[in-house]
Amino acid sequence: MKAILYFAIVRSVFLSPLAVALGDETNHNFAKWEKEISAFERKDATNPPPKNSIVFTGASTIGNWKTLAQDFPGQPVVNRGFGGSEIVDVTHFAARVIYPYEPKMVFFRSGGNDLWAGNSVEKVFADFKKFAETIHAKLPQTEIVYISLKPQHRALDAA
Repeated sequence: MKAILYFAIVRSVFLSPLAVALGDETNHNFAKWEKEISAFERKDATNPPPKNSIVFTGASTIGNWKTLAQDFPGQPVVNRGFGGSEIVDVTHFAARVIYPYEPKMVFFRSGGNDLWAGNSVEKVFADFKKFAETIHAKLPQTEIVYISLKPQHRALDAA
């Protein structure tokens, strides 16, 4: 019994923070997004978005935002949301869905799918920090605007 308790303590103190720090990406399936990411690239090859644009990215809230150009008239907006994605997905594909546009701003809406997948708040926050660090490493002047999560009905029902 002591060995089990000892292992649980060691795991929570040493291994859990390590998994958060590493982003736990080794077990993540990025290949499931390849079709959508490739579609963005094909679209860009024939109709490239302008540099210094405003990129909107994240999960379905962004991907399903069909009136983005009308909602931001006169602004060079690029929608690169892909539904069901988690923060680690957007970070992983940043070189393909953010960097090419050299955006002045990135509006980012993600994290809900992460929570529904069972990730802790701490892991989601660590993944967001890694996203911001990844973007700023390549695009240090780019402003990141986080669009907050909405309350989920299921979460409210459980309260």
